[in-house]
Amino acid sequence: MDKFITDKLTKKTDSNYSMHTMMLSAHLTYLEKEILKECLEKYTSQNNLQRYDGKDDGYRTKLIYYRGIAKEFGFNEIKLISCNPRNSEIENFWLKIKINPRKMFHPNDHPYVYIASTEDVTKCMKRVKIMLKTIGAPKEMIEIFKLQRIDFCVNINLNSPDKVKEYMPLLLKGAYSSHFKRRMEYSQTHKRNIPTKDSFTFNSSNIEFSIYDKHTQLSKEALKYSADEIKEAEGLIRIELRVSRPIIYQKSKKYNLNTVQDFLEHAGEIAQASIPQYIKRAYGTGNFTTLDNAKKII
Repeated sequence: MDKFITDKLTKKTDSNYSMHTMMLSAHLTYLEKEILKECLEKYTSQNNLQRYDGKDDGYRTKLIYYRGIAKEFGFNEIKLISCNPRNSEIENFWLKIKINPRKMFHPNDHPYVYIASTEDVTKCMKRVKIMLKTIGAPKEMIEIFKLQRIDFCVNINLNSPDKVKEYMPLLLKGAYSSHFKRRMEYSQTHKRNIPTKDSFTFNSSNIEFSIYDKHTQLSKEALKYSADEIKEAEGLIRIELRVSRPIIYQKSKKYNLNTVQDFLEHAGEIAQASIPQYIKRAYGTGNFTTLDNAKKII
């Protein structure tokens, strides 16, 4: 990659590599589900909070979204899931909590532009404990939560929208191995699916790697974000590595991390070790540069 970008990636700062969103999941027995549901419903009713029901997968999955409790404690989402897998009469239950640490602790400070600090990441489980205690759930239930998904990330601040426009066409030309698939989108012009034009994204069942222009991403959904947030994204390229439970388990074994809290305390280090591996796969170990810079070098 161009030295201008690699210098920004390899700068060793605690805030460079971190994560922005995680999903905690507790696989529940029927009794645990009943206890948690009673606590959630009671707290929701007593405090006149919002909740709503949903269904998915041909009505085999029943969902309850506790939006009011999520908002009160700063979570993105809390949902209770009841599911009958296909070809099975055994019902499964989960409680899932989606968390963006920066949104939780700094909701008015551009939570979707900047990545979470190590301090904020490590405070997440404490907030979950507070929520469980407040609704009256047994305190030992915190132990059954596992990290189901985590999105590692790093920002490259080029300090110029023009530089982003200059570099993104190069970044879109990355390579990926055969067991990954490039994310596609339908083109009205070409009348067929083409690789996403605003991001370089490839994925498998447990991993997704993506590089994109953060300002473009926020601008496309301008109604969801403040004008200040969108403005702050100018000149930012975001790189994300989203991994699900099997990869989290592998990394926990590799780094000898036994609990969710252990993993979160080392999230920045894991991100810093993992993201460059996928950058190397996509762009190799050599450098690429812009045409103007190449002419100067020649």
